[in-house]
Amino acid sequence: MKITENNRCERIFICFIDATFLSSKYRGILFIACAHDPNYQLYPIAYAVAESENTDSWNWFLNGLRISFERFFDAWNTISFISDKQKGLINAMRAIFPESPHFFCIQHFKANLKLVCRSKHFQRSLDSLARCYNETDANNCLEMIKAENVDVYNWLVGVNDENRIFSHWITAYSPCPRLDINTSNLAESFNNWIKNLRDKPITTLLDGIRAKIITLQDKNRQLAENLETNFCPKMLKTIARITKEIHQLEMLRIVGHLFEILDRQTNRTYVVRLNKNYCLCLKWYHTFLPCVHACYACNCCNIRIEHYYPAIFSKEALKSVYEPHLEPIPVPYNIQSALVRGDIGVPDVRRKAGRPKKNRTMANDQSSRDLRCSNCNGLEHNRRSCTNQPRE
Repeated sequence: MKITENNRCERIFICFIDATFLSSKYRGILFIACAHDPNYQLYPIAYAVAESENTDSWNWFLNGLRISFERFFDAWNTISFISDKQKGLINAMRAIFPESPHFFCIQHFKANLKLVCRSKHFQRSLDSLARCYNETDANNCLEMIKAENVDVYNWLVGVNDENRIFSHWITAYSPCPRLDINTSNLAESFNNWIKNLRDKPITTLLDGIRAKIITLQDKNRQLAENLETNFCPKMLKTIARITKEIHQLEMLRIVGHLFEILDRQTNRTYVVRLNKNYCLCLKWYHTFLPCVHACYACNCCNIRIEHYYPAIFSKEALKSVYEPHLEPIPVPYNIQSALVRGDIGVPDVRRKAGRPKKNRTMANDQSSRDLRCSNCNGLEHNRRSCTNQPRE
């Protein structure tokens, strides 16, 4: 993240890291790094193929990523990474990007929580905890979990597991803003985006991904050029949703740019400083978007909320992202010529017993389908155990 002299966010970079298996003849692992553009759309950054997923291969991929980043970043703590806890990735991140914050996907925690408690109530509680913007709310959420299930609480605060440190996954303890991003779903979207290429030969796979990236960037470039508003649609939808909640607020005091606002629903007061882009709830700090209290303060004083929209979500920022483009590669490819001549051999293959798998193994929190009752159409039970009235 880069902050201007007047305490405004100028740039922010969050990178999603993931790896997925390949199902071609020679197997292997596809490493990917991607990011959001200002409109929260997929923006692929780098991809590579290695023999397997381990610390050595992650070191190789991340080192190449760092070398590529050196031309664009002056300080490495301005880059944030979000990932699952894949094999070897944590140690590799500490070795290659020791200065950069590394966050873990909340979906990974929810999957592991199922080993302690399978209740969906605590899955939702974990979501709420991860999205707390200040330590007071986070501590209150933890106390509620402790009162309901001590085992879940002890698992969450387990001091023996350094990978469960709150700053890795709870927004309130984050060392830098995260723009409300708590999952690595974008990386999973990339995996799904290229799934029809994963069984192709390596040269076909790499060129197929390149072609898809060119098509994606052309599409998003046209969207940016034809945008009729000064800010990205995703951000405007978020602001519209926030402003619908101002009816539950009440103004207590106004002193210049300082406001004291009461939330009648929770009976809590919040201090807003418009000239500092600050609210006591800290949502403004973590998302860079005016929170509901700031929107209400602007509404009461007839101040245009657009003055507080960050430039990173502007139309110009979106257009600047897609100004560079991938250069075309002429054929025949040098790598294909080398393969034909025999200069490059095929990868070593370690065959596993049994029929090769084409589909990924499901995680603990995934199921092939929802269990639905044929009697009442409800979820999580069947007709035999149903105690509800039949549906009409």
